[in-house]
Parts: sequence; C-alpha cells; structure tokens
Amino acid sequence: MTTKMNPQVKEMWVNALMSGDYEQTQGKLRTTTGFCCLGVLTDLYAKETNQDWILESSDPENIATEDYYTFEQTDDFLPESVKQWAGLDSVCPKVMVENDDCCEEFGDDEYIPQELSELNDNGESFIQIAKLIQDQF
Repeated sequence: MTTKMNPQVKEMWVNALMSGDYEQTQGKLRTTTGFCCLGVLTDLYAKETNQDWILESSDPENIATEDYYTFEQTDDFLPESVKQWAGLDSVCPKVMVENDDCCEEFGDDEYIPQELSELNDNGESFIQIAKLIQDQF
C-alpha cells in the first residue's frame, strides 16, 4: 500500500496541506470555494507547469451544486500527468487507516486501505491527511 513518491513533491504537498493557504472542499478537485487534498496536489503541479484550471458551470437546475474547475479534463481524481509527476501509482492514492468498525469486508484487520479522496470527503482535515501522506508515502 505504501508508495514512494517523489520526495520533493511530497514535501511540497504536505507543506501546502498544512499551510492554511488552501480552503478545504469535498466532491471535486477544486470548487469556487476550495480544494480537496488531491486538488491541492494538482494545483501545485499547475503552478509548477504554468497551466490553468478551467472553470465549469454546475447544473443550473440543482442549486445545491456549485461551480467547479477541471484540470486536463479531470474534476475528481488526479490527472495522469499529476500522478506521474508526483511518482504515485494511482490517480486516487490510498493510505492505511485504523479499522474502527472491523467491518466484514476486511474482517478483523487492524488497518484497512482508504482512498485519500474518501478521507477528504468524509471530513478528515488537511492536517490529518498531511500526516498520513508524510508517514506513508
């Protein structure tokens, strides 16, 4: 489960998540109000390569949704170019987390794999996610 990502990119990502410079959002890499943890990594790549995000309009029929951005036609997981730049093995990297529920799917395993995007969308803070990245990548 552990991936050895590019150490310079890892340091930049962890520092960015812990900096307080990024507002956290859920469901998309980036919305008009913030970023998910994968969106922060994508934004670092965008700045490094001098590329722009593309603003997309949300569904006008659904007032519960907000406008969001895409990067290289992607809005929910890492673009392939970001994955390669960071040295990750997945567009939705996973970490091992404590199995609080001992759910049937994983039996009595003490730790289970969890996607970073799920942790982000389920309310883990950028600080908590940064520590997992620091320890496991």
